[in-house]
Amino acid sequence: MKQFRSVTSHPIGARSIPLVDWPAASSGAAIGSAVALVAGSLWAAAAFSSHNGTFYNNLAWWFGGTMIGVALLGAVTAGALSGARGATAGIVNGLSSWSLIALATGAVVAITAIAHGTTSTLSLPNGALNVDLVTPYVAFWSAVAGLGAAAMGGCAGGLIPRRRITNDAVELRLGTATGLETSTGSMNGARTPSRAAR
Repeated sequence: MKQFRSVTSHPIGARSIPLVDWPAASSGAAIGSAVALVAGSLWAAAAFSSHNGTFYNNLAWWFGGTMIGVALLGAVTAGALSGARGATAGIVNGLSSWSLIALATGAVVAITAIAHGTTSTLSLPNGALNVDLVTPYVAFWSAVAGLGAAAMGGCAGGLIPRRRITNDAVELRLGTATGLETSTGSMNGARTPSRAAR
């Protein structure tokens, strides 16, 4: 009677993992954008509600510094979540996350500038003050610094070790049965008659 036994072998037909993992990059960008929204709201509240001169005199730089920080955070997240591992994959995914954050920020700044301008008026007890929300040089240098932070953060995220789970293929092979075997002619379990001794 034929029996089967299972034999584990190496994975069959392994597929290559793409270098850019867009779900990981978009996750990093979403997390970075959410943190930027919370931090930007805090800086605006400190400037316009608390009338803190440290914030309203340098509000554009506070926004710019926030964009550098969230570029680093989003890149680390994208590099860590990516299926492809290593420094190169981490840098590419980190820069992809930074590009999504930069495009979203540019769209928000453009819409705000068209609707309300790049400055806002702050009423103080001794008069009114125009507060710069964004300036060209701050936007440029924060974008350049964010690019470098994204490259470093993505590299760090790509080097974070992760435990791999491999699915070994199971292959069935014919095996030999051990012990007594019944003859193919005697299906009812009766023994095959042996030759009588002479």
